[in-house]
Amino acid sequence: MLLKRVSALILALGLTFVTLLSPAAAAAPIEPRLAQVLASTAPTTRVMAIANFDSRVTSAATLGAQVRQLGAGTVAFKHLSSMGVLGTPTQIMQVGGLRGVQGLYANK
Repeated sequence: MLLKRVSALILALGLTFVTLLSPAAAAAPIEPRLAQVLASTAPTTRVMAIANFDSRVTSAATLGAQVRQLGAGTVAFKHLSSMGVLGTPTQIMQVGGLRGVQGLYANK
């Protein structure tokens, strides 16, 4: 009986650990310059950022629709796995949590 409980606990902890490390669950890294811009911008002011994404995980059309559902605007590039995002600091941060997004950068 004790062995079953210990086994169940180990399994539960293992699944929790794998879930926490899952790329889909992790927010994409934010470039320091963009992080500084987001931190110093008023909550209702829109900022332009670049989101890089993994085209094996999501498409530009799918990601663009998800970004627009957040209330932000998009500019897609025809041959790049990147997308311009125009949104509030909160919206930009939310884009970093979308499936397939690999990084967020300032529009230099």
